Amino acid sequence: MANGFVECGEIADSIKQMKKILLLLIIPFLTSCQTMNPEKYTKKQLIFGSGGGFTNLVNEYRLLESGEFLHKTSLEKKFESLKKANEDSTKKFFVKADSIFNPLNEKGEPSNMYYFLKLKEGNNIKEIVWGSGEIPKKTKLLYDELMQLIEK
Repeated sequence: MANGFVECGEIADSIKQMKKILLLLIIPFLTSCQTMNPEKYTKKQLIFGSGGGFTNLVNEYRLLESGEFLHKTSLEKKFESLKKANEDSTKKFFVKADSIFNPLNEKGEPSNMYYFLKLKEGNNIKEIVWGSGEIPKKTKLLYDELMQLIEK
């Protein structure tokens, strides 16, 4: 600063510094807003939810083997990231799912309101869909435990 005036070079340097600080603040925010596309995820996924009724709205949740927990409705195109499940409970859910789906011997009968539980790995999908009828206890128990993740 000469004679009480700020020189152009000093202003330019200050602007450059402010841009760097702004970028450092914005980048983490932008990356946290991104949602994962589970269609491209190749490891195991537990897909569960419900649908039907008067609106025929489907609520779909996905627990990825990485612990990522996602949600979308049939009205939305993208998944919303809900939270990350802890590693131990994620492993337990997949062990329980493996015992239900290997071999797949449980069937369900969907009705107006239906519920579903799927195990996806790569392009391979095993699925159980049921409605108001009977469903084996192990399947219902796993579904209820997964739904409790939403409430936590």
